[in-house]
Amino acid sequence: ELQLLETDSILAEKGIMVEKGKNVEAFLLVKVEGVDPTLADNASYAALATKYAVGAPMWISNSVKVEIYEARGLRNSDLVGKQTPYVTIEIEGKPKTISTSTLGDHPKDPKWNFTAQVGGYQLGDAMRFTVYDMDPGKPDSVLGWATLTAEQVKAGFLGELQLLDAGRSIEA
Repeated sequence: ELQLLETDSILAEKGIMVEKGKNVEAFLLVKVEGVDPTLADNASYAALATKYAVGAPMWISNSVKVEIYEARGLRNSDLVGKQTPYVTIEIEGKPKTISTSTLGDHPKDPKWNFTAQVGGYQLGDAMRFTVYDMDPGKPDSVLGWATLTAEQVKAGFLGELQLLDAGRSIEA
């Protein structure tokens, strides 16, 4: 069952309650389908990981369906030229799980309508979303980021995430 959260989860964890749209400037609208592997699934995955492990954790092909709809309120990080935003989705602590969206259609309020199956999910994993501006010839600029907690990923999420280190008043 999907939850539409009315407060920002990252700030709520720190004891700061902020209503959606108040005192914040940039948002990312996403949908994550909830995942709840059974105990038998987890035992099977653990057995496979033990059998095939070679010093590094094995990521089982569990995946989470993620949809990136749009962002609003992004700052302009380009002094010259047009900003070209995109989003990366990553299961925290698992860099091999990164999925990258298509380029957005608008520099400050882009729409993506992008869907990805993010592999490597295990119960207890959080998910990080980072919005970048593609900068040919130099490192891409971070326009903001947000994290869904493990509980939100498991339950499913549909709503706006406040992007941290973002917004029109933040300098690139």
